[in-house]
Amino acid sequence: MCAYLKGIGIRTSLSKCDQHPSLLHGSPSASGDKGQPIDQATDNHRLVAASQSEPDAAEAHHSILTADSAAAVAIVLDVYERQGLTQSEMIFAEASIERQRVQVRLMVAAHPDEAGSLENLPNQVQTIIPGSKAQWQRATQAQSALTITMRRGVSAGRGGHLLLPVARHQPGSRLLARHRSAPAVSFLPLRTWRHIGFYGGKAVESASAALIDLLYAEAPDSLAVTIIDQGQISSLCKGMPHIAPLPGAAADSLVALGRSARSFSPSSGTVRPVLIAVVEPDATLLSAYSDLVARLLRRPDAPVYTVLVQTRLSDVVRRPHPSLPAVITGSGAGRLTGAGDTPPPGMVRIVIPHIRIERRCHVYDAARLAALTEMMRVSSVRSLRPTVWDVAGAS
Repeated sequence: MCAYLKGIGIRTSLSKCDQHPSLLHGSPSASGDKGQPIDQATDNHRLVAASQSEPDAAEAHHSILTADSAAAVAIVLDVYERQGLTQSEMIFAEASIERQRVQVRLMVAAHPDEAGSLENLPNQVQTIIPGSKAQWQRATQAQSALTITMRRGVSAGRGGHLLLPVARHQPGSRLLARHRSAPAVSFLPLRTWRHIGFYGGKAVESASAALIDLLYAEAPDSLAVTIIDQGQISSLCKGMPHIAPLPGAAADSLVALGRSARSFSPSSGTVRPVLIAVVEPDATLLSAYSDLVARLLRRPDAPVYTVLVQTRLSDVVRRPHPSLPAVITGSGAGRLTGAGDTPPPGMVRIVIPHIRIERRCHVYDAARLAALTEMMRVSSVRSLRPTVWDVAGAS
C-alpha cells in the first residue's frame, strides 16, 4: 500500500520573514511526547529575511514558499516518526500554500509489518495535530491516500528532513487565476532516496534551483554541500556557509570517500551530513562517482547523499543503480533507459521504482539564483561539526 497525506496548514517563525504577506505567522513549536499536541518550541531554521526591496523580495518569495512547503511536510513526518514507523518509507511528497491552509500529499511505501500502525495513523494525526481531520482514501488500485485537513496556526515541524524540491504542480481548478492556490512543490526525500539523478536539457537549471532551495530550508549545521562542476552551480554558491570544499582532486576524493565509508559513525551525531553534487562529469569522474554510490548503497546509514547532473541523455550510458530515482527534464538529446520518451519542454518526469510522475520544471533564471544565494551568504557562522570529508582524510 502507498499513501498520500494531504491538506495541512502551518505557522512558522521567520525573523524578519514574519512580515512577508505570503507567510503563515507564529512561533514554532513541537511535541515532546508521542500522542500529545504540539506545544513546545523548536529550532525550525530560516537563514535569511524576506523583507527585501524589489526585485530581491520577489526572487525570495518562491524560495520562501518552497521552504514553507517543506516545513508543512515536516509537520506530517514528525507525527509519522513518532509512531515508530521505521520500515515504511516516505517516497514522494507535495505541498502547496493556500490562503487558509497548506495542503500536503505524502506517498509512503508501506511495510506489511506496520499495516496496523498505518491504519491507525489518521487517529494519531488528529490527536497530535490540533484541529486536524484525517482519513484514508483509495486513490488508485495500487495506492491509497491519507487526507489530512488542518486549520491554519499549527507551528512548523523541525528541520533536518532533507526534502529536495524537484518540480512544481498546479492542480486543476475552475477558479480564476487570482483565486487559485499557489503551485504545489514536489519533493524527493533524501533520507529515502540518497542518490538522485537530474537528466536532460534543463538538468543543470533544475538541479541548481533544487539545491538552492534545499540550502535555504536547511541550517548549515544540518547539511554540508560539496559541488563538483565547471562553475555551473558552484560559482553561485561561493561564500555560503553550507559549502564544504573537496579535500583534493575530484575523482581521487570520491574514491577515498568510498573506501572510508565503513568508518563512518552517523549514530554518534558528531559528523555533519554532506550532499555531493556532481555536474557533467567526464568518464573518469563518472566512474569514481558510480563506484562511490555502489559502496554507499551497501552503507545506507552513511551520512552521504549525492546528486548527479547530466544534460545530454545520450551521454548517460548507465545510471549508477537502476533503482535510483531520476528527474528527467525536457529538451534533452537522446533517451534514458527505462524512463520512456523525454517530457515536453517546461516539464519534468520523476521516475522512481514503479512510479512515474510528470510535473512542471522547477527552475530559476540566473538573476534569481544570484539574488537568492547572495541573501544566504552570512558574515559569520558558529563553529560547525566536521563532515565525512574530515573522516575520510583522517582514515
